[in-house]
Amino acid sequence: MKLLVSTHAFLLEVVLGTGFDLKSITPIAGYHYGICLWPEGRVATMTRKENAMTVYSCSDENSSLEKQAEFIPTGEYEDVHQIARQGKVVLVANTGFNEISLIEDGKRSGGYRFGGFSTDVNHVNSVFPIGETKMLVMLHNGGKTRSEVCVLECINGAIKEMARFPTWDTGCHNIFTDGKIVAYNASGRGDFVVIDIATQSVINRRSFPGHTKGLAVTNDHYIVGYSEYADRAERSASNGYLAFVNRKSLRIEATIDLNRINGPVGNINEVRCLTGVDLSHGLVADPDVKWEELRMSDQDLVYKYFSRHIEYLRRKIKKSCRI
Repeated sequence: MKLLVSTHAFLLEVVLGTGFDLKSITPIAGYHYGICLWPEGRVATMTRKENAMTVYSCSDENSSLEKQAEFIPTGEYEDVHQIARQGKVVLVANTGFNEISLIEDGKRSGGYRFGGFSTDVNHVNSVFPIGETKMLVMLHNGGKTRSEVCVLECINGAIKEMARFPTWDTGCHNIFTDGKIVAYNASGRGDFVVIDIATQSVINRRSFPGHTKGLAVTNDHYIVGYSEYADRAERSASNGYLAFVNRKSLRIEATIDLNRINGPVGNINEVRCLTGVDLSHGLVADPDVKWEELRMSDQDLVYKYFSRHIEYLRRKIKKSCRI
């Protein structure tokens, strides 16, 4: 298996052997973030700092990625996070402008700004295409309130918000659905969370010793990135890891220490499979889900009861500290 992993320090090709054995790690470039599929079996990345899109050749276990083209799309972009491709359109989590931006043929062709804000209010960080017109978007919300999943629909370049529902956590990244579950990384808590859509309840919560970010999905596994907690200035020198969670049993089957060959790889930003199936790029078909009817944590009475009391205690402690 070959993976492409972006971190605060590198864009890495990671090769795993049988039994999840780490065979090699090859740096391709420096600091990177978003990764998406490109026509003819290729992949593309978009850097968070320079906003450059780079197209790489297809790669298998016997060949390495090679840069084929690079361009800077028209439009304004700042602090770009995840990217995805929906048909001919590239969807960009344009975090600094609080929007999902659309790029077609190297040009910005539209976008949707959450709440009409043009600054980083909701910390838009992840996008997951569904069928030809819909997408799920993760709104981090700055760790101040619960992170939210937003459902957008784009028809003829016009984007409208169909639904929005809160998660059970703050500070979340990544979003995935197969029509039966919704999965995300509760980064601040170091958790990976799976929600059953039918019951709107958490059916799995796996905790890791660090900050969870980055998610690939094969037929058999969720591949979760997690890293040491570190201030932003120190994230390029922190340790990064991968965990393989079985999609049926929801048990952790393996953890991979990416730092044992060449030293610290930096905080992980994104994970994608270069060989085999990776479902995290999006759903081809639109599942029969009534997104507008979902309330998720808002209908969880136990969660709401305890969260209210925790918030009351937090405010009481904060008030007492001022006296």
